[in-house]
Amino acid sequence: GNIVFSDSAGLEFGAIEFVADGTPSGSSTPGRFVVKTTASGSTTPTERIRIDSSGNVGIGESSPSSYDSGARNLVVGSNTHTGILIKAGTSSYSNLYFGDGTGSASYSGFLAYNHNENTLRMEIVFYKFKEMQLIL
Repeated sequence: GNIVFSDSAGLEFGAIEFVADGTPSGSSTPGRFVVKTTASGSTTPTERIRIDSSGNVGIGESSPSSYDSGARNLVVGSNTHTGILIKAGTSSYSNLYFGDGTGSASYSGFLAYNHNENTLRMEIVFYKFKEMQLIL
């Protein structure tokens, strides 16, 4: 099903879609969720975000499951420069943690940017409780 957002003249600003993401059968109904917006200077909504039937998310990418299985849970892409920004206050940290979330190993490494000092810290935990720190 689709929900289309438009004005009284029928100009579309965006859409939310739930559509088949494969061939449905009596025992399987794979679906995907799509969000579309209309860019300035255009009259046609363009896909911006997709969550496919495997749960993979594409932002600016309509086929997140086509990427390597180790990194396709979230795919951010465009046809021009692409980036991800982690915003924090001027005296705070922006962090990216890596881990499996179990027991004392809630994380096994991280990148932390200290906005107050303008420094980037990388920490990798090797084996049990052995650490390597690299401050750039």
